[in-house]
Amino acid sequence: MHLRKYWAYRDERSVENGLILKGERVIIPESQRSDVTERIHQAHQGFENCRLRAKSCVFWPTINNDIESRVQTCEIRQESQNSQAKETLEPHEAPTRPWQVIGTDLFFWKGDEYLLICDYYSKFPIIRKIPSGQSTGETVVGLTKGVLSEQGVPGHYLGQWATI
Repeated sequence: MHLRKYWAYRDERSVENGLILKGERVIIPESQRSDVTERIHQAHQGFENCRLRAKSCVFWPTINNDIESRVQTCEIRQESQNSQAKETLEPHEAPTRPWQVIGTDLFFWKGDEYLLICDYYSKFPIIRKIPSGQSTGETVVGLTKGVLSEQGVPGHYLGQWATI
């Protein structure tokens, strides 16, 4: 093993039961790295999970690059990737005043569903919790109307309407 690669880790190295350690992680020799990388990737969990799994027990200087290369060449990963083409983003004109253009979306957090309404000008979010079991179009429309009654109708300014 070329020790120069490990000079930066000299204060963390130790030997225990014939194993060279970096902290509590076993330093894997080059001849064993591909086998260890395969074992780390055995569950096909993606780069971040494989990296975290390796970080708990093994080490070598290029471990992250080796794991990433293995994950990128995984046949199962390539087969299961979404084959649907990504839709290109269509930018919108930037609003010139608050509440001229808004966006809405639904999201879940900690088991509850919420309605998000955001002003494109200020990026100010308004969030309303959707009552449990009432996630219907009627409920969403009612919550949206409630926000519009508080904030005003988007795009309506001095009698002029903006197209949304």
